[in-house]
Amino acid sequence: MDIKKLIQTTEETIFYLLFAIIQFPKTLFYVLVKPKWLAKYVDSEFQKPENRFEKYVPPFLFWLILGIVPHYILILYGFDQSESEELQIAYSSIGWYVKVTTLIVFYIAPPITAAFVIERLKSKSMSKEGLKRELYIQLYLFAPVQLYYLTMFMEEDTALFETVVIVILLLLLWFFVVELIIIAQRLKVGFIKAFGAMILMYFLSFVFIGISMLIIAVCNYESINALVDAWMMEPV
Repeated sequence: MDIKKLIQTTEETIFYLLFAIIQFPKTLFYVLVKPKWLAKYVDSEFQKPENRFEKYVPPFLFWLILGIVPHYILILYGFDQSESEELQIAYSSIGWYVKVTTLIVFYIAPPITAAFVIERLKSKSMSKEGLKRELYIQLYLFAPVQLYYLTMFMEEDTALFETVVIVILLLLLWFFVVELIIIAQRLKVGFIKAFGAMILMYFLSFVFIGISMLIIAVCNYESINALVDAWMMEPV
């Protein structure tokens, strides 16, 4: 193993993560306040042969920061705080790769099906580069909406819970309007046809999630069945 190369790679990774942390508030602000900027920014970055997404947090990392990583941590914390020992044991018996895969599949389904539908309707010959471009735009859009999971780990009937619920509802409204605008912009159609494309996106997304969850459940039947049984036995 080349120690010098390893050190250099580690240094670049640390710098990359620090840069992402610094640029995260700026990226989130632009995504929420100037959503039309997203498509132009992604399109302009794809015109570069290399060194893409250097001014803002890259779309995939932005999506991970707001969704997969904190959600996984909160799930671990939630099961650790459970009073049911059977539930903790059942959850621990499931491999971490199964948990992460389930989360990724659940969260990646909406943006990837949206990108697929847009690229398929936009051009007769779908290209890998075109699909990736549309996916990156969708990852930026879907990332803030993923914050809905915060309500799953909060006590109800509190002022903070009610405030977070209102914020999430506003985010969902923001997403619906912005997604409709982006679809119409990308497909160069009116809002009625864009709404039809959105319905198709979510239908395919539910199908994708359903099939994927079924495969995961079948492949890990014993551990998941034990988890469901322990959860059903837990006192409300």
